[in-house]
Amino acid sequence: MVLTPPGTTAVTTRSLVNAILKISSTPVSLDMGAIPFSISAGWSVYPQDAADANQLILAARAALTEANRTGGGHERRASAELTNAYAVTSNLEQDLLKAVEDDALFLKWMPIVDTASQKIVGHEALLRWTRPGHGEVAPNLFIRYAEEVGMIEALDSWSLRNACQAALHWPTPLRVCVNVSPVWLVNERLAPLVEAVLTETGLPPGRLQIELSECRPFGPSDIAFRELSRVRALGVRLAIDDFGAGYSSLERLRIYPLDQIKLDRAFVQYLGEDMRADEIMYAILSLARSLNITCCAKGVETEHQMALLDANGCEEVQGYLLGAPIRDSHVPHLAQT
Repeated sequence: MVLTPPGTTAVTTRSLVNAILKISSTPVSLDMGAIPFSISAGWSVYPQDAADANQLILAARAALTEANRTGGGHERRASAELTNAYAVTSNLEQDLLKAVEDDALFLKWMPIVDTASQKIVGHEALLRWTRPGHGEVAPNLFIRYAEEVGMIEALDSWSLRNACQAALHWPTPLRVCVNVSPVWLVNERLAPLVEAVLTETGLPPGRLQIELSECRPFGPSDIAFRELSRVRALGVRLAIDDFGAGYSSLERLRIYPLDQIKLDRAFVQYLGEDMRADEIMYAILSLARSLNITCCAKGVETEHQMALLDANGCEEVQGYLLGAPIRDSHVPHLAQT
């Protein structure tokens, strides 16, 4: 930590920070050769960035956290936005771990609708968390954080067990869809987890669909294929979520034993408005059909989108047109309507 004298301006402070970064970027000479290294810096100025010493240090730490995200050799000045975000994530790991231990997480359910009959055929489990003192935390924030600190397996295990347990109370044909991190493929622990949860809850395997996001790396393809094949051998359905949002969609269709692809909402939002979007969607649907893989379109918000998807053979849809995510107590009733 570096403290500057009272009255030091932001311009002078930034110059000092950049001078420190420049000095620190000089490679260190050792017997084995020059070793490059770099540091990042976060800084704040009183009273513009904070009202007292404690808040000034907090603001600088928040700025440093942001600078570290962009890689070594960067500096960042504090801002109210960064400080507020840092306050939210401070102690996040401990609070999230306690939420898992205390069973304080909860699930919401996004209905999945058969395009032709417009009847509900299942629900996707959406993990949610109300953090004491902070309210409901955005899922992209705490799930991404869990991945960064190695807690995602604990969240996935909680979601899978509770989702399967909840599905036991639904009408029998309905399936439950649960997202898991591809990290389970890398460590080859997905099949044992799924088998244990099915045994524990008694849910028929055919009513469970495991979904993995296209946006996440699957690790070595041979290991991923082996693990997914083991899961499918249990009688569980497999799906790629956010299809088209990643960089290797077609390769994954070729390699992995999939039952369904869930089309990213980016493909759906321009349907009927952009000819290229229409042609891309139709090509994907045709390809999936030829591979005997069903399609579920996400983010459906208009009747026109629904009609286009139905006319071109998209089997299932999700989106606010069909229903917003709901809490547990409403699922059995809604499923029968």
